[in-house]
Amino acid sequence: MIMNRLSKWVFATALIGAASVACAEPAWVRFSEDGQRIVVDAGADGISKFEGVSSAVCKLDGNWHRIGTKSHPLVKPVIETSGTTPFGPAAVSQATYGNDQFQYTLTLKRLEEQRAFTLQGVFHNHSDQDVTFHAVDLLNLAEGHVITFEETKGGIASPSTLRSVRRFLCL
Repeated sequence: MIMNRLSKWVFATALIGAASVACAEPAWVRFSEDGQRIVVDAGADGISKFEGVSSAVCKLDGNWHRIGTKSHPLVKPVIETSGTTPFGPAAVSQATYGNDQFQYTLTLKRLEEQRAFTLQGVFHNHSDQDVTFHAVDLLNLAEGHVITFEETKGGIASPSTLRSVRRFLCL
C-alpha cells in the first residue's frame, strides 16, 4: 500500500477482552510507566498478566523502517481522556512514537462496563516521499510473554472466541 506524506492509514483495530463484569477495575490494562509496552494485569477472570509491544513497518527507497512502542521514543507524554466505543464508554490512553519522518499513534481504550479493551494503530508519513506500508504488529507478545486462560467461565473462554484470539495474537 503506497502512502503519501499527508495520508494516515488506520490499519488495525482489535477488541480483546474477558468475561463481562459489572464495572472493570481502573487501569487493569495500560501503557507501562515508560510508555514502551502495553501491560495487562492478571484478573479474577483467569487471564494471567502479560505485556506486549506494537509497531508498524514500511519501506522507503528500498529501506525497511519499523516504528513503534519499543523502537522509538514517545513524541509527547501519553494522553489520558475518556471516550466511547461501539461496546460502551471507555478510558482512553493515546501514545505517539516516532521521528521527523514517521510516527505511529497507538490508542488504547479500556472499556468501563466490561473487562475488555481495544487497540488502534495509526501510521503517519511525514516524509516528502511515498512509502510502501508493509505490516503491523498491533500486539506482539513474541518476547516470551504468554497469555494463559486458566478458567473457562463463559465470555472469552468459549472455543470459537479462543480461536479468534489465537488467530489475532498468533498464539
